[in-house]
Amino acid sequence: MYLYTFKVIYQKRYKMIVIWMYVFALFKLTYCSGQFRYAVRNGVYAPTFNYEQDMDLVGNNTLVYYMNKACDIYPETFTNYVAKYFPGLGYSIESINGQTGNWHQDKTYWQIRNDSGPLPLGVSSYVPREGDEIIFNLTIYEEQQSTEHDATTEAPTNMSSAPTYISPGSTIMRSSASVITTTSTPATTTTTTSVAGPKFRYTVLNMMVKPYFSHSVHLRIEDKQPLIYYMEKACDKYPKTFRNPKVHYV
Repeated sequence: MYLYTFKVIYQKRYKMIVIWMYVFALFKLTYCSGQFRYAVRNGVYAPTFNYEQDMDLVGNNTLVYYMNKACDIYPETFTNYVAKYFPGLGYSIESINGQTGNWHQDKTYWQIRNDSGPLPLGVSSYVPREGDEIIFNLTIYEEQQSTEHDATTEAPTNMSSAPTYISPGSTIMRSSASVITTTSTPATTTTTTSVAGPKFRYTVLNMMVKPYFSHSVHLRIEDKQPLIYYMEKACDKYPKTFRNPKVHYV
């Protein structure tokens, strides 16, 4: 009797292990589809550095996703980066690991390249492929080079690793000191039904440094998008008002 019971329990556990192995293998095939090598190199300014790491490909994410992930997983080697957003184009990398290219002074910039040469797309649009070796190389521009110094691309999906989601009726105010989120109370909020979805007010306010400014716009809430998504969207839709935010990822 005990032997039979043990055999039944063993068979059930064996089946569960097999099922979990199958699920894990299926997850790896559908969600993680190979690897590529991500490298950052600076041979121009001291202290020089050369770091590289194999990264698992995840879905259809663009290069900026893996830059964020590398900073999160390997903070001792990929410490930080600074990127500037250009409306309708995307992010241009200005600094990696604290080292900034100085285009105006000595024609240095962060070139993005793979085995074939400089990438035709920037971090906001290029999707790494299995076997790629993506190199961010601090480069001194030469006239014969056919590189595109300010090559940026379409707007990215998400750049925030810890997203702040927006609720209907919220007012998002970005000032020179902080970012403030306030939500109307039920007593003062009038709820209306709209097929297109609710909106919130996004405000950029500077009353500390001249020239002072205050810009505000209503943006439509989209499902589970982080705040930075709406900052990018405001720049794309109103480029003369909301211009070139800079992101420092650490």
